[in-house]
Amino acid sequence: MGRPRRTGRAASGPAPARRGTDPRLGARPRTGADAGLCGLGRLFAGRSRDHLAAGRAATPLRRAGRLSRRHAPGRYLRPCPLPRRFPDHRWRRRRAARHRGPGPPAGPAPARLGQSHRDAVRAFSANLGFLWTELPLQDAIRAAADAGFRAVECHWPYDTPPDTVARALAETGLPMLSLNTRPGGPGEFGLAALKGREDEARAAIDEAIAYARATRTSAVHVMAGKDGDEETFRASLTHACNAAPDLTILIEALNPHDVPGYHLNSQEKAAQTCTALGSPNLKLMVDCYHVGRTEGDVLATYQRHRALIGHVQLAAVPDRGAPDHGTVDYAALLPKLDWPGPFGAEYRPNGPTDASLSWLPALSRC
Repeated sequence: MGRPRRTGRAASGPAPARRGTDPRLGARPRTGADAGLCGLGRLFAGRSRDHLAAGRAATPLRRAGRLSRRHAPGRYLRPCPLPRRFPDHRWRRRRAARHRGPGPPAGPAPARLGQSHRDAVRAFSANLGFLWTELPLQDAIRAAADAGFRAVECHWPYDTPPDTVARALAETGLPMLSLNTRPGGPGEFGLAALKGREDEARAAIDEAIAYARATRTSAVHVMAGKDGDEETFRASLTHACNAAPDLTILIEALNPHDVPGYHLNSQEKAAQTCTALGSPNLKLMVDCYHVGRTEGDVLATYQRHRALIGHVQLAAVPDRGAPDHGTVDYAALLPKLDWPGPFGAEYRPNGPTDASLSWLPALSRC
């Protein structure tokens, strides 16, 4: 005889609580499409009846002593992700690489400005003391940008208001790397080492620092002058380094063929001055043209003073023309120099500047 069908609830106790009615079990979780953006829509519409309501239990359900993934906090608050119908370019590249197998070796990585790598595209700075001298300084800056230079530098820009220069620099996006202190009177090449003219030298240094800050120029070249005194020169440099700790103070050795009697007439003497003072913002400006005229081996001189160098310039040796001829082969030299910044193109063009720039693309890729 079969068991009789149960027609009602047992009288022995209350019926077990259903999910969603007992506050101890928490709210009934949503499933399917209703758990995604639809649930959030009902929340904001004020018709929520489940875990999105304010009455949801604060403690998540646990199963066998651990948190149930199904009832993890925030599981149903995230929108359902759409299928990836249009994979991004990285996924496509990986899939293509798996199908085509190993290919030819990759070329050099793209170059960045200031990246020290022999295969990188080299950056050059236009020295506007020699290039585009027929133009106003602000127009020369624009011409340098149009020609492909990545920076500019000046000799004595003081006849142009600094705000005019700053606007041209901001318009072109070129930085100004350096400028010189005033040379003094006719035939003089600076005042910093001239005994008895210390006040003039310091005034010229302060003027150059103020102009550099107004135009965001990063370095000031303090010109020593002819037949100078080393103690006076070091005192002027100390003043410059203390007055502008945020700028680089440069000194440069000039060859005696072009500037007879200049106080710094060799790289060794300039390095001794720099080492003796020991200021962290005092650096050498090494012009490969001056080195080639007096010391011959440009690479050896560069490597010997590398730790002291703050800027590097170039021009053809011995005529100071465009750097595409002469006794120094820059296409072979530049890859051996680990100089990360732009090279200053301080050469005298033989004619219009625009007609002398055939070297720029070649040396940029050497």
